[in-house]
Amino acid sequence: MKNSVDLAQLIEMPVEEAKSLSVEQIVTLLEELTELKNKLKKYDFSVHAMLHGKFADEAAQVRSKTGKDTGTVRLKVSDYVIVADLPKDVDWDQAELKNAAKAIEKMGEPVEQYVSIKLSVSETKYNAWPDSLKTIFAAARTVGTGKPTFKIEKAKL
Repeated sequence: MKNSVDLAQLIEMPVEEAKSLSVEQIVTLLEELTELKNKLKKYDFSVHAMLHGKFADEAAQVRSKTGKDTGTVRLKVSDYVIVADLPKDVDWDQAELKNAAKAIEKMGEPVEQYVSIKLSVSETKYNAWPDSLKTIFAAARTVGTGKPTFKIEKAKL
């Protein structure tokens, strides 16, 4: 096997062969991948900045004519239609939402019809609880796994 393998070679390589790569070769592949990701982010930023610079003003004018600040508009340019979307980004003040939910409850209205409430428990806090408290919450807790990740770091001598 050659001393250096690049990402193009890796994607053509059977998994069994790839498993035999040295840690040094894997580090080189990870460095190449990081460099490509960084370049891709720069390309993506530049292309989207160009699109924004070219079409944002016209899209804003079309939205304004229809009385909208956000949303999707279509711009006809030559033989193309540019779909320009400016989504809403709504953020709710949690303390104020709690107050509003209490007010709805006092009115006798079912809060769940108006507000989605998701309770959560910090895993760090849960692990610090006494067993008697953990038992009460055990039926509500499901533990799964996320995507496995691996990092390679230079060993400290």
